[in-house]
Amino acid sequence: LSNIISFLKVRYTNGRVGNSNIGGRRFMYIEQYEYNGNEGYNFGSNQEIGGVKIKNPATSLGWEVAHKQDLGLDIKMFKNELSFVLDGFKENRTMILRNRNQSIPGFAGFQATPVGNVGETRTIGFDGSLEYLKKFNKDWTITTRGNFTWAKPEWIENDVPEKKYSWRNQRGFSLTSVEGFTSKGLYTQSDIDKINSWLTLPPSQQENTPKPFPTPYGVALKDVKAGDIMYEDKNKDGVINDDDISWLGNGDIPEIIQASSSIHNQMNGIRTMEIGRRFFRQ
Repeated sequence: LSNIISFLKVRYTNGRVGNSNIGGRRFMYIEQYEYNGNEGYNFGSNQEIGGVKIKNPATSLGWEVAHKQDLGLDIKMFKNELSFVLDGFKENRTMILRNRNQSIPGFAGFQATPVGNVGETRTIGFDGSLEYLKKFNKDWTITTRGNFTWAKPEWIENDVPEKKYSWRNQRGFSLTSVEGFTSKGLYTQSDIDKINSWLTLPPSQQENTPKPFPTPYGVALKDVKAGDIMYEDKNKDGVINDDDISWLGNGDIPEIIQASSSIHNQMNGIRTMEIGRRFFRQ
């Protein structure tokens, strides 16, 4: 076995770290007041009672806490010609500081929206690299490398009330996902012919004949042209509106990164050549 596996190492780390670099003002746990002479109220008919504005309500705050775990495996095989480094990781981040402007209603009476340690995220991922080094003689070697990284960060709790439709909630979606409509492709001339055929029906027949396509966002069905983007009517109500917006993709951070390279070294005046390639997937 030692002739096949020359090195084997299993690694595991488990720990918690805090993060105080969360932006915003310093000393958020201390209440701040503002007096400009405009705050107060009238007592009776003509007596004004002065007051101050609560600029930042005091709340009990703490650091964000990240629970990080990593399980790794290092292997070298065939007299160290072939080596692997594999890592699986997981991070649960809790007590994330969030402005509570979407979860606390205006009638609660706050002059300024408080912040709180109410956010929670989870990230799972995998990272692996491979290297093959072959030395044919003292003058000629070939090295081939490749790596692969996959990571999925998602919201567990973002302190936003549940919305009418599940796809409008960001929980379970990437931290960097963006809101938008889901494209189903482009309208073709055949689709436009179906729309025009339906539009020429008398109103009584239109009521009993399903529309060939939902009414687009911001325009009438009659204004659709071939080549326009067709969006998915998620709630099947026949109209593309804000209820059909969902969370999409991973923003500007790819979920998968792949890369590979190959190096050929030959001595005695012959050049060194390197070929590399990198791929990104959202």
